[in-house]
Amino acid sequence: MTTSRGSAPLVVHLVPGPTRHGVTRHAVDLLARPAAAGHVVRRVLPTRLGDDPTGRATLALLERAVVVPAESGDERRRGRTHVHVHLTDHLLGATAGACATVVTRFAARHPLTLTLHDLPQPADGPGRFERRRAAYARMASASRGVVVASEHERTLLLTALAAEGLTPPPTHVVPLPLEPLDPHGRDAPGLPPVPDRPEGPIGPRSLVVFGYVYPGKGHRDALEALADLGPGFEDVGLTALGEVSPGHEDEVADLRSRAEDLGRPVVLTGHVPDDGLVEALRRARVPVAPHRHVSASGSISSWLSAGRRPLVPAGAYVDELDARCPGALVRYGPGTGYPDLAAAARAALADPSLTWLSPGTRLAPDGDEAAARLVRIVDGWSAEAAS
Repeated sequence: MTTSRGSAPLVVHLVPGPTRHGVTRHAVDLLARPAAAGHVVRRVLPTRLGDDPTGRATLALLERAVVVPAESGDERRRGRTHVHVHLTDHLLGATAGACATVVTRFAARHPLTLTLHDLPQPADGPGRFERRRAAYARMASASRGVVVASEHERTLLLTALAAEGLTPPPTHVVPLPLEPLDPHGRDAPGLPPVPDRPEGPIGPRSLVVFGYVYPGKGHRDALEALADLGPGFEDVGLTALGEVSPGHEDEVADLRSRAEDLGRPVVLTGHVPDDGLVEALRRARVPVAPHRHVSASGSISSWLSAGRRPLVPAGAYVDELDARCPGALVRYGPGTGYPDLAAAARAALADPSLTWLSPGTRLAPDGDEAAARLVRIVDGWSAEAAS
């Protein structure tokens, strides 16, 4: 790729993780946008992280990835790179601490900035929260700047740094993009937008949670809400739209057992291919994103991009998103029109129009806007590092 930034360092983005991982997909999508055309993107796929306790093998992968290929253009800039890594802790280490060790060692060798996802918070649980907090603080402190996906995440990061007694780097927010999903795929430009409503009947009476299945995602909360729906809703079940997160297979057995106790149907779809995702999201009877401690949510973004208006618990991130995109969410909990998920679900089952975005609802930023914002921030850090 070529760029017109003269002798400024070449920006190289390292994107670790498997293609289906949400953090990886998000980074790949942004960096494919026109705004990032002057940057180099290198994929990194560490394997068997548990067999690399020192992080040496993973660090070697990162080092090989920043060797700028000849096709990157200006020979004067080869060897003068600014590296930006997109990650959550388990993508570069078997533990948060192992990931931090890799990142801090890498930062000692290269001008480095980061996009960090899934910031640690007390809901991670005692012990795990403190370990992740220390790891994220180490990574952020070793970098020259950090991008996060929400103001709530920025607060969590600054709190982590303060708790560890470390100086915060410059920290900016680039929200997760929100834009209509093309049912035919993004490789088909010029096709009409997704219609406001599906033409046929939508799916069975069910609360539908989209995303990986793991403890804390909210599947259990949705299941328990079914017990409180009351008369006339005895047939309503739970659908887990997505695959089980590796290492959390026991969660499926627990969900099935509890559903049997409640006499409610439960469906686990497994992985949904890209070419069927829009249809699956739009056929859901009641879209729900019940994660109570979310800091930024790709699942909520997917519902919105499919034209749906999901049921979500009020909280710092949800309230931030609601203020940015008024009317895009059905919030429940204290301070809202619905005291709990069961009340919101009853309303949505009685009036399905509540779960669809109204015409003219503003979703922002879109992917191009988010990519442009990210590029401006990283280019600024690159210029500072070169001065």
